[in-house]
Amino acid sequence: MIIVKCPNPQCGLKMKINPAQLNPNDPRLQCPKCGTISWYRPEEHKAQDKVLPNKAIKHNEKKDLGWLVVHDEEAQTQTYALTTGENLVGRKATDYGSKKIPKIPIITNDRYMSRNHCIIEVKDKGSAKVLFYLKDWDSVNGTFVNCQDIGTLQRLSKKDVVILEDGDTIQMGKTKIVLKTQLTVKTAEDATLIVSQTPL
Repeated sequence: MIIVKCPNPQCGLKMKINPAQLNPNDPRLQCPKCGTISWYRPEEHKAQDKVLPNKAIKHNEKKDLGWLVVHDEEAQTQTYALTTGENLVGRKATDYGSKKIPKIPIITNDRYMSRNHCIIEVKDKGSAKVLFYLKDWDSVNGTFVNCQDIGTLQRLSKKDVVILEDGDTIQMGKTKIVLKTQLTVKTAEDATLIVSQTPL
C-alpha cells in the first residue's frame, strides 16, 4: 500500500492505494472526496513503495519466536506460538472467574492443570538471540521441567525462574508440553512434526 495525495489544492485528501490492483494501461485515480481525476505514476511514488510496507510490518506484525507443543498421551496434539513478552499458559475453561484468560489456553481434561498455571516470558535480544523464562503462576499442583518422575523433583516455587532451552519439556499437572524454538524449526508445522515423532 502507498499514500497518494489528491492534486486538488482545495482538497488534499490522502488516499491509500495498492498499485498491483491498478490497470497498468489506465492507472486513473479518482478522489472519493472531491472527484478529481489523477494518474498514478510509479516513478513519482517509488520511495513510498519501499517505505510503507516496512512500516506496516513493524507496527502490525508480531513474530513467532518459538512454539509450545502439547505432547501427552492424555491430550490431543496442540501447537501454540510464543511471542515477545509474557505468555500466560493454563487450562482452557468456559469460566475463568477472577482468573486471567490465558494467552495459551491448553485444551485438556487434566484437572491438575490450573486455569492460570505458568508464564513463559520471551525476550528478543537481537542477533538471533531469544531467551525464554519460565515461572510458575502460583498453580495448585506445580510446574516441573524435564522430569521423568514428579516425586523425585522439587516443583518450581513462585520465586523460581528457569531459562528454557529448545526441546525442554514442561509438565503442568499431568500434561507435558515441549518447547521448540527457531534454533531448530522455522514454522509451527515443523515444530509439531518433530515433537510428534518423539517417543512419549
